[in-house]
Amino acid sequence: MSFLQWKAGAAREAIGKPIERKEDERFLTGKGCYSDDFTLPRQACAAMVRSPHAHARIRSISTSQAAAMPGVLAVLTARDAAQDGLKPIPHRPVTVNPHEVALKNRDGSAFYIPPCAAIAADKVLFVGRGGLRS
Repeated sequence: MSFLQWKAGAAREAIGKPIERKEDERFLTGKGCYSDDFTLPRQACAAMVRSPHAHARIRSISTSQAAAMPGVLAVLTARDAAQDGLKPIPHRPVTVNPHEVALKNRDGSAFYIPPCAAIAADKVLFVGRGGLRS
């Protein structure tokens, strides 16, 4: 029996069948360990403020109240991040595998992949996520 024949037979036996998961018990019984369970010396935590609006232009952001709170080390906006050299998040929404079908525009040119900003600068495009400069 070839590997492909064996694999095809194994697939028929597995598709649609429940798979017993052994790793879930510790999470379901409260015995899981998460990154939030650790406290280290000089540890700092981050909090993100997400947009409550589905589509809105950012006119201004006041950070003074947040910065004045006890224990706050920094409050960053997109302008602050840009001044500190924070670059867009590198991402590839399509494969770069040379064996895959290359996606192109109808005229054959490469399609535009917009940068993925870490923090919204001028507008938010949907609840909880920032948009890019327009």
